[in-house]
Amino acid sequence: MITLDKTIVANILKDAIDHPNNDIVVKVIMECLGATETGTSQLMYALQGHIPSLADYGLELHDRRQLVFSEVYTWNCDKEAMIEAGILIGNTLEVTIIDYDKNRIKPIEIKYKYIYCKTGKVAEETIWIEPEKLTKTIDDAIKNYNDSDSPF
Repeated sequence: MITLDKTIVANILKDAIDHPNNDIVVKVIMECLGATETGTSQLMYALQGHIPSLADYGLELHDRRQLVFSEVYTWNCDKEAMIEAGILIGNTLEVTIIDYDKNRIKPIEIKYKYIYCKTGKVAEETIWIEPEKLTKTIDDAIKNYNDSDSPF
């Protein structure tokens, strides 16, 4: 995610637009796209001639990665059963990337398996996350884990 002062973005945009009413055009664009951090980022990418993709993060659809357990919906998980089943290893889960939407604050959709606490059966869930939350190995996930993030 790009973080910039919106006045800088507006000035770059103003210079890029060759229109007699560019002040008005810039104002409208900034009010719409610049209203959110994601919109401002997308505007900056466009001004640079780049459309963000999973490849920018070194990822592809259907990649399997590791994610710290506290990043998912833990309220419905039987953590002990997940450890016994090998679904949860070192406080991390294996997840699969299933979608990417550059316009979302959390642009990557993943799916993961868990054991539902009420039935004891394996279930699957999907959530949207930030790319920096994903790691390639369990060791990387454990290194990045912060105990203060733990729901337990």
